[in-house]
Amino acid sequence: MFTRPTLAIPPRIRVAQMLAGQRRMRSNSPYGRSHVPNRQKRLMPNPVVPHFPQIVYYSDGSTITQYTTSPDAEYKMARDMHNNPLYNPSAIGDHSGDESELGRLGRFRRRFAGAAQVESEPSKDGQPGTLFKEGDLGWYEEMSNDWGEKPEKEKGKE
Repeated sequence: MFTRPTLAIPPRIRVAQMLAGQRRMRSNSPYGRSHVPNRQKRLMPNPVVPHFPQIVYYSDGSTITQYTTSPDAEYKMARDMHNNPLYNPSAIGDHSGDESELGRLGRFRRRFAGAAQVESEPSKDGQPGTLFKEGDLGWYEEMSNDWGEKPEKEKGKE
């Protein structure tokens, strides 16, 4: 009898398909398969990054242990937060003053130190005057009027 040829895949093509490890993904997109993700398994696992314990010696003698990729077991810091003027300005230089005299707060205190001690000029009535002159706080009255606060009316005047 006559036998029909089967539509079997030849062995060499089957081996090539197995080695490729890919299946063709169907896409109904008009842009083709360019944006269809490739769902291939990774053949190799992710690399293992080594982490070594490291002892860090600060300039003041204190130590910490950190884990890093560097294989050095010890690390001695010549400049750190204990002796860097950026982080600790009171430790550098000859500052005989208090810590409150340093930095922004100290600059503010030096700038306005005389404001509380200034002798105010006596007013025209002969009474001791205030530190601020009459026109100095005019901006405050304008702001309070803008915010809807009404100035208090004196009693007896309407």
